[in-house]
Amino acid sequence: MFSSKFAPWTLPGLSLLLLISTVVADQTWWVDDSCKGKFKDGVFDKMMEEVIETSKLARDRMSRTREQEPQAHAAFEHVFKYKADSADKDDKALFEYFKDAEITKSTAISEFKKESASGDAGRKASEIRIYCDEDARFTLVPDNEELWDKHSLPVNSKRHIDKQEWDDLTNKIRHQGMPSCKENKVITNWGTQMVTYGSTGSNIGSNSDEQQWRTTITICSFWLDAKGRYEMVSQIPKTRQFGIIGKKTMKPIDALGEIGSMIMYHEFHHHMRYQTTDHAYKWKDCYALDKDKASSNADSYEIFGILLWALERKFALDPKKVADGKWGSKDESIPDRVKLSKRELATRQIFCKDEAQHGGEAGLVCKDFEA
Repeated sequence: MFSSKFAPWTLPGLSLLLLISTVVADQTWWVDDSCKGKFKDGVFDKMMEEVIETSKLARDRMSRTREQEPQAHAAFEHVFKYKADSADKDDKALFEYFKDAEITKSTAISEFKKESASGDAGRKASEIRIYCDEDARFTLVPDNEELWDKHSLPVNSKRHIDKQEWDDLTNKIRHQGMPSCKENKVITNWGTQMVTYGSTGSNIGSNSDEQQWRTTITICSFWLDAKGRYEMVSQIPKTRQFGIIGKKTMKPIDALGEIGSMIMYHEFHHHMRYQTTDHAYKWKDCYALDKDKASSNADSYEIFGILLWALERKFALDPKKVADGKWGSKDESIPDRVKLSKRELATRQIFCKDEAQHGGEAGLVCKDFEA
Protein backbone atom coordinates (compact mmCIF):
# COMPACT_ATOMS: atom_id res chain seq x y z
CA MET A 1 0.00 0.00 0.00
CA PHE A 2 1.29 3.44 -0.91
CA SER A 3 0.30 6.55 0.90
CA SER A 4 0.85 9.18 -1.77
CA LYS A 5 -0.81 9.91 -5.09
CA PHE A 6 0.99 9.41 -8.38
CA ALA A 7 -0.04 9.52 -12.01
CA PRO A 8 0.22 6.29 -14.04
CA TRP A 9 3.37 5.74 -16.07
CA THR A 10 3.32 7.15 -19.59
CA LEU A 11 5.98 6.41 -22.19
CA PRO A 12 8.09 9.34 -20.96
CA GLY A 13 7.68 7.89 -17.49
CA LEU A 14 9.00 4.56 -18.67
CA SER A 15 11.94 6.36 -20.27
CA LEU A 16 12.68 7.97 -16.91
CA LEU A 17 12.42 4.55 -15.28
CA LEU A 18 15.01 3.17 -17.67
CA LEU A 19 17.31 6.11 -17.02
CA ILE A 20 17.24 6.20 -13.23
CA SER A 21 17.36 2.44 -12.83
CA THR A 22 20.58 2.11 -14.78
CA VAL A 23 22.50 4.87 -13.01
CA VAL A 24 21.67 4.05 -9.40
CA ALA A 25 24.44 2.41 -7.39
CA ASP A 26 24.94 1.27 -3.82
CA GLN A 27 21.24 1.16 -3.00
CA THR A 28 20.63 -0.12 0.51
CA TRP A 29 17.79 -0.99 2.84
CA TRP A 30 17.91 -0.55 6.61
CA VAL A 31 15.71 -1.95 9.37
CA ASP A 32 14.83 -0.09 12.56
CA ASP A 33 15.21 -1.58 16.04
CA SER A 34 11.40 -1.58 16.32
CA CYS A 35 11.45 -4.80 14.27
CA LYS A 36 13.61 -6.63 16.79
CA GLY A 37 11.71 -9.49 18.41
CA LYS A 38 9.08 -9.47 15.65
CA PHE A 39 10.90 -12.15 13.65
CA LYS A 40 12.87 -15.24 14.56
CA ASP A 41 16.64 -14.88 14.39
CA GLY A 42 17.81 -14.38 10.83
CA VAL A 43 14.33 -14.65 9.30
CA PHE A 44 13.90 -10.97 8.50
CA ASP A 45 17.14 -10.87 6.49
CA LYS A 46 16.13 -14.04 4.65
CA MET A 47 12.74 -12.51 3.85
CA MET A 48 14.50 -9.48 2.36
CA GLU A 49 16.81 -11.75 0.39
CA GLU A 50 13.75 -13.38 -1.14
CA VAL A 51 12.41 -9.95 -2.11
CA ILE A 52 15.64 -9.32 -4.01
CA GLU A 53 15.58 -12.85 -5.45
CA THR A 54 12.09 -12.21 -6.84
CA SER A 55 13.45 -9.30 -8.85
CA LYS A 56 16.21 -11.56 -10.15
CA LEU A 57 13.61 -14.12 -11.24
CA ALA A 58 11.88 -11.41 -13.28
CA ARG A 59 15.17 -10.23 -14.73
CA ASP A 60 16.45 -13.69 -15.67
CA ARG A 61 13.28 -15.18 -17.13
CA MET A 62 12.20 -12.07 -19.04
CA SER A 63 15.71 -11.60 -20.49
CA ARG A 64 15.19 -14.74 -22.54
CA THR A 65 13.00 -15.17 -25.61
CA ARG A 66 9.35 -16.09 -25.66
CA GLU A 67 10.28 -19.45 -27.21
CA GLN A 68 12.64 -20.23 -24.34
CA GLU A 69 10.37 -18.90 -21.57
CA PRO A 70 6.79 -19.30 -22.88
CA GLN A 71 5.17 -19.54 -19.44
CA ALA A 72 7.02 -16.49 -18.07
CA HIS A 73 6.07 -14.41 -21.09
CA ALA A 74 2.47 -15.61 -20.85
CA ALA A 75 2.39 -14.57 -17.18
CA PHE A 76 3.78 -11.17 -18.14
CA GLU A 77 1.06 -10.73 -20.76
CA HIS A 78 -1.69 -11.89 -18.39
CA VAL A 79 -0.70 -9.37 -15.75
CA PHE A 80 0.34 -6.34 -17.79
CA LYS A 81 -1.77 -6.84 -20.95
CA TYR A 82 1.07 -6.14 -23.38
CA LYS A 83 0.97 -8.67 -26.22
CA ALA A 84 4.15 -9.82 -27.97
CA ASP A 85 2.19 -11.37 -30.84
CA SER A 86 -0.18 -8.46 -31.38
CA ALA A 87 -1.11 -7.69 -34.98
CA ASP A 88 -0.83 -4.03 -34.05
CA LYS A 89 2.80 -2.99 -34.63
CA ASP A 90 2.56 -0.21 -32.07
CA ASP A 91 1.22 -2.61 -29.43
CA LYS A 92 3.97 -5.11 -30.23
CA ALA A 93 6.57 -2.35 -29.91
CA LEU A 94 5.08 -1.33 -26.58
CA PHE A 95 5.44 -4.90 -25.38
CA GLU A 96 9.17 -4.88 -26.10
CA TYR A 97 9.54 -1.40 -24.61
CA PHE A 98 7.76 -2.30 -21.39
CA LYS A 99 9.53 -5.66 -21.19
CA ASP A 100 12.88 -3.86 -21.38
CA ALA A 101 11.71 -1.42 -18.71
CA GLU A 102 10.72 -4.33 -16.44
CA ILE A 103 14.11 -6.03 -16.95
CA THR A 104 15.90 -2.77 -16.14
CA LYS A 105 13.79 -2.07 -13.04
CA SER A 106 14.18 -5.66 -11.82
CA THR A 107 17.91 -5.33 -12.26
CA ALA A 108 17.89 -2.13 -10.20
CA ILE A 109 15.86 -3.72 -7.39
CA SER A 110 18.17 -6.74 -7.42
CA GLU A 111 21.07 -4.44 -6.55
CA PHE A 112 19.57 -3.46 -3.16
CA LYS A 113 21.66 -4.68 -0.24
CA LYS A 114 21.36 -4.51 3.52
CA GLU A 115 22.99 -1.39 4.91
CA SER A 116 26.12 -2.34 6.84
CA ALA A 117 26.05 0.67 9.16
CA SER A 118 23.71 0.54 12.14
CA GLY A 119 21.80 3.18 14.05
CA ASP A 120 21.15 6.64 12.66
CA ALA A 121 24.16 6.47 10.35
CA GLY A 122 22.64 3.40 8.67
CA ARG A 123 19.24 5.05 8.42
CA LYS A 124 20.63 8.14 6.72
CA ALA A 125 22.73 6.07 4.31
CA SER A 126 19.74 4.02 3.10
CA GLU A 127 17.09 4.83 0.55
CA ILE A 128 14.64 2.28 1.99
CA ARG A 129 14.03 2.36 5.76
CA ILE A 130 11.86 -0.32 7.33
CA TYR A 131 9.96 0.05 10.62
CA CYS A 132 7.68 -2.08 12.81
CA ASP A 133 6.59 0.83 15.04
CA GLU A 134 2.90 1.10 14.07
CA ASP A 135 3.81 4.48 12.52
CA ALA A 136 4.56 5.83 16.01
CA ARG A 137 7.28 8.05 14.48
CA PHE A 138 4.53 10.15 12.88
CA THR A 139 3.07 13.04 14.87
CA LEU A 140 0.11 15.26 14.01
CA VAL A 141 1.25 18.63 12.69
CA PRO A 142 0.40 21.27 15.35
CA ASP A 143 -2.45 23.64 14.52
CA ASN A 144 -0.16 26.66 14.61
CA GLU A 145 2.20 25.37 11.90
CA GLU A 146 2.06 26.07 8.18
CA LEU A 147 0.20 23.35 6.29
CA TRP A 148 0.46 22.12 2.73
CA ASP A 149 -3.25 21.99 2.03
CA LYS A 150 -4.72 25.42 2.65
CA HIS A 151 -8.03 24.54 1.00
CA SER A 152 -9.19 22.31 3.83
CA LEU A 153 -10.11 23.43 7.32
CA PRO A 154 -7.29 25.61 8.65
CA VAL A 155 -7.09 23.79 11.97
CA ASN A 156 -5.30 20.49 11.39
CA SER A 157 -6.63 18.70 14.47
CA LYS A 158 -10.23 19.35 13.39
CA ARG A 159 -9.88 18.03 9.87
CA HIS A 160 -11.19 14.67 8.70
CA ILE A 161 -8.48 12.04 9.20
CA ASP A 162 -7.98 11.81 5.42
CA LYS A 163 -7.02 15.51 5.31
CA GLN A 164 -4.90 15.77 8.43
CA GLU A 165 -1.16 16.29 7.98
CA TRP A 166 1.38 14.19 9.85
CA ASP A 167 5.15 14.57 10.16
CA ASP A 168 7.81 11.90 10.39
CA LEU A 169 10.44 14.19 11.87
CA THR A 170 13.06 11.44 11.89
CA ASN A 171 13.01 10.98 8.12
CA LYS A 172 11.70 14.47 7.31
CA ILE A 173 8.62 13.23 5.49
CA ARG A 174 5.20 14.83 5.66
CA HIS A 175 2.11 12.78 4.90
CA GLN A 176 -1.49 13.78 4.33
CA GLY A 177 -3.98 11.43 5.97
CA MET A 178 -3.64 9.40 9.13
CA PRO A 179 -0.71 6.97 8.75
CA SER A 180 -2.12 3.60 7.80
CA CYS A 181 -0.90 1.48 10.72
CA LYS A 182 -2.42 4.05 13.09
CA GLU A 183 -5.58 4.00 10.98
CA ASN A 184 -5.87 0.24 11.54
CA LYS A 185 -6.60 1.05 15.19
CA VAL A 186 -9.26 3.64 14.36
CA ILE A 187 -11.23 2.04 11.54
CA THR A 188 -12.72 -1.37 12.30
CA ASN A 189 -12.36 -4.13 9.71
CA TRP A 190 -9.41 -2.28 8.21
CA GLY A 191 -6.23 -4.21 7.68
CA THR A 192 -3.22 -2.55 6.11
CA GLN A 193 -0.36 -5.06 6.26
CA MET A 194 2.52 -2.86 5.13
CA VAL A 195 2.62 0.73 3.94
CA THR A 196 5.13 2.92 2.13
CA TYR A 197 5.80 6.63 2.61
CA GLY A 198 8.05 8.64 0.34
CA SER A 199 9.73 12.01 0.07
CA THR A 200 7.71 13.93 -2.49
CA GLY A 201 9.81 17.04 -2.90
CA SER A 202 7.65 19.05 -0.49
CA ASN A 203 9.15 17.90 2.76
CA ILE A 204 9.82 19.30 6.18
CA GLY A 205 12.88 20.96 7.56
CA SER A 206 16.28 21.06 5.89
CA ASN A 207 16.89 18.04 3.66
CA SER A 208 20.57 18.68 2.97
CA ASP A 209 21.60 15.65 5.03
CA GLU A 210 18.89 13.32 3.70
CA GLN A 211 18.67 10.93 0.76
CA GLN A 212 16.70 12.52 -2.06
CA TRP A 213 14.81 9.30 -2.80
CA ARG A 214 14.30 8.20 0.78
CA THR A 215 11.37 5.88 1.27
CA THR A 216 10.05 4.33 4.48
CA ILE A 217 8.08 1.11 4.84
CA THR A 218 6.11 0.21 7.96
CA ILE A 219 5.18 -3.41 8.67
CA CYS A 220 1.91 -3.13 10.61
CA SER A 221 0.91 -5.33 13.51
CA PHE A 222 -2.07 -6.47 11.42
CA TRP A 223 0.41 -8.65 9.52
CA LEU A 224 2.96 -9.15 12.29
CA ASP A 225 0.30 -10.56 14.63
CA ALA A 226 -1.38 -12.76 12.03
CA LYS A 227 -1.58 -16.41 13.01
CA GLY A 228 0.32 -18.86 10.84
CA ARG A 229 1.99 -16.15 8.81
CA TYR A 230 4.68 -17.04 6.30
CA GLU A 231 7.60 -14.70 5.77
CA MET A 232 8.87 -16.47 2.65
CA VAL A 233 7.74 -18.67 -0.20
CA SER A 234 10.76 -20.86 0.54
CA GLN A 235 9.36 -21.68 4.01
CA ILE A 236 6.56 -23.67 2.43
CA PRO A 237 7.59 -27.29 1.80
CA LYS A 238 7.25 -28.33 -1.82
CA THR A 239 5.59 -31.59 -0.77
CA ARG A 240 3.16 -30.16 1.76
CA GLN A 241 -0.25 -31.64 1.01
CA PHE A 242 -2.49 -29.16 2.80
CA GLY A 243 -0.34 -26.05 2.83
CA ILE A 244 -0.43 -23.12 0.45
CA ILE A 245 1.45 -25.19 -2.09
CA GLY A 246 0.41 -28.81 -2.38
CA LYS A 247 1.74 -31.84 -4.19
CA LYS A 248 -0.57 -31.51 -7.17
CA THR A 249 -1.90 -28.01 -7.07
CA MET A 250 -1.50 -24.60 -5.50
CA LYS A 251 -3.77 -22.48 -3.37
CA PRO A 252 -5.13 -19.27 -4.96
CA ILE A 253 -2.80 -16.47 -5.98
CA ASP A 254 -4.36 -14.21 -3.34
CA ALA A 255 -3.32 -16.63 -0.58
CA LEU A 256 0.28 -16.52 -1.79
CA GLY A 257 0.00 -12.74 -1.74
CA GLU A 258 -0.17 -12.85 2.07
CA ILE A 259 3.45 -14.03 2.30
CA GLY A 260 5.73 -11.39 3.80
CA SER A 261 8.31 -11.33 1.00
CA MET A 262 5.60 -10.88 -1.60
CA ILE A 263 3.97 -8.00 0.28
CA MET A 264 7.41 -6.41 0.69
CA TYR A 265 8.02 -6.85 -3.06
CA HIS A 266 4.80 -4.89 -3.59
CA GLU A 267 6.09 -2.17 -1.26
CA PHE A 268 9.47 -2.00 -3.01
CA HIS A 269 7.59 -0.98 -6.15
CA HIS A 270 6.32 2.04 -4.24
CA HIS A 271 9.91 3.23 -3.88
CA MET A 272 10.14 6.87 -4.88
CA ARG A 273 12.14 5.98 -7.99
CA TYR A 274 9.34 3.78 -9.39
CA GLN A 275 6.23 5.55 -8.12
CA THR A 276 3.64 2.87 -8.65
CA THR A 277 0.29 3.39 -7.01
CA ASP A 278 -2.61 1.17 -5.85
CA HIS A 279 -5.23 1.00 -8.57
CA ALA A 280 -6.32 -2.48 -7.48
CA TYR A 281 -5.51 -5.37 -5.16
CA LYS A 282 -5.87 -9.16 -5.58
CA TRP A 283 -6.01 -11.20 -8.76
CA LYS A 284 -9.56 -10.51 -9.98
CA ASP A 285 -9.35 -6.73 -9.78
CA CYS A 286 -5.76 -6.57 -11.00
CA TYR A 287 -6.55 -8.80 -13.98
CA ALA A 288 -9.33 -6.39 -14.94
CA LEU A 289 -6.93 -3.43 -15.25
CA ASP A 290 -5.95 -2.09 -18.66
CA LYS A 291 -2.26 -1.96 -19.59
CA ASP A 292 -1.78 1.65 -18.49
CA LYS A 293 -3.06 1.03 -14.97
CA ALA A 294 -1.54 -2.44 -14.67
CA SER A 295 1.93 -1.10 -15.47
CA SER A 296 1.66 1.43 -12.62
CA ASN A 297 -0.05 -0.85 -10.10
CA ALA A 298 2.11 -2.26 -7.29
CA ASP A 299 -0.02 -5.35 -6.71
CA SER A 300 0.35 -6.28 -10.38
CA TYR A 301 4.10 -6.57 -9.85
CA GLU A 302 3.54 -8.61 -6.70
CA ILE A 303 1.26 -10.98 -8.62
CA PHE A 304 3.83 -11.28 -11.40
CA GLY A 305 6.39 -12.20 -8.74
CA ILE A 306 4.04 -14.87 -7.40
CA LEU A 307 3.59 -16.32 -10.89
CA LEU A 308 7.37 -16.48 -11.28
CA TRP A 309 7.80 -18.34 -7.99
CA ALA A 310 5.10 -20.74 -9.17
CA LEU A 311 7.18 -21.43 -12.28
CA GLU A 312 10.05 -22.40 -9.98
CA ARG A 313 7.76 -25.17 -8.70
CA LYS A 314 6.56 -26.08 -12.21
CA PHE A 315 3.11 -24.49 -11.98
CA ALA A 316 1.51 -21.97 -14.34
CA LEU A 317 -1.99 -20.61 -14.80
CA ASP A 318 -4.41 -22.81 -16.71
CA PRO A 319 -4.72 -21.07 -20.13
CA LYS A 320 -8.47 -21.76 -20.09
CA LYS A 321 -9.00 -20.34 -16.57
CA VAL A 322 -6.71 -17.34 -16.46
CA ALA A 323 -9.52 -14.90 -15.66
CA ASP A 324 -10.29 -16.93 -12.53
CA GLY A 325 -6.62 -17.19 -11.54
CA LYS A 326 -6.77 -21.00 -11.57
CA TRP A 327 -3.60 -23.07 -11.69
CA GLY A 328 -2.99 -25.80 -14.21
CA SER A 329 -1.55 -29.16 -13.27
CA LYS A 330 2.12 -29.45 -12.41
CA ASP A 331 4.04 -29.11 -15.67
CA GLU A 332 7.55 -30.53 -15.82
CA SER A 333 8.04 -28.94 -19.26
CA ILE A 334 8.35 -25.51 -17.61
CA PRO A 335 12.03 -24.66 -18.12
CA ASP A 336 14.40 -24.21 -15.22
CA ARG A 337 15.51 -20.65 -14.69
CA VAL A 338 18.80 -19.71 -16.31
CA LYS A 339 20.63 -17.24 -14.10
CA LEU A 340 22.24 -14.41 -16.00
CA SER A 341 25.51 -12.86 -14.95
CA LYS A 342 25.72 -9.08 -14.81
CA ARG A 343 27.95 -9.12 -17.86
CA GLU A 344 25.54 -11.27 -19.88
CA LEU A 345 22.61 -9.04 -18.93
CA ALA A 346 24.48 -5.85 -19.77
CA THR A 347 25.64 -7.30 -23.10
CA ARG A 348 22.13 -8.27 -24.08
CA GLN A 349 20.64 -4.92 -23.10
CA ILE A 350 23.31 -2.82 -24.80
CA PHE A 351 24.14 -4.75 -27.94
CA CYS A 352 21.21 -7.04 -28.67
CA LYS A 353 18.42 -4.48 -28.51
CA ASP A 354 19.11 -3.64 -32.13
CA GLU A 355 21.03 -6.54 -33.60
CA ALA A 356 21.37 -5.04 -37.05
CA GLN A 357 22.92 -1.84 -35.71
CA HIS A 358 24.99 -3.02 -32.76
CA GLY A 359 25.49 -6.76 -33.05
CA GLY A 360 28.19 -6.57 -35.71
CA GLU A 361 29.94 -3.68 -33.99
CA ALA A 362 30.31 -5.73 -30.84
CA GLY A 363 31.32 -8.88 -32.67
CA LEU A 364 28.29 -10.62 -31.19
CA VAL A 365 25.45 -12.70 -32.51
CA CYS A 366 22.47 -11.90 -30.30
CA LYS A 367 20.94 -15.32 -30.78
CA ASP A 368 23.97 -16.75 -29.01
CA PHE A 369 22.80 -15.01 -25.88
CA GLU A 370 19.32 -16.40 -26.30
CA ALA A 371 20.43 -20.02 -26.50
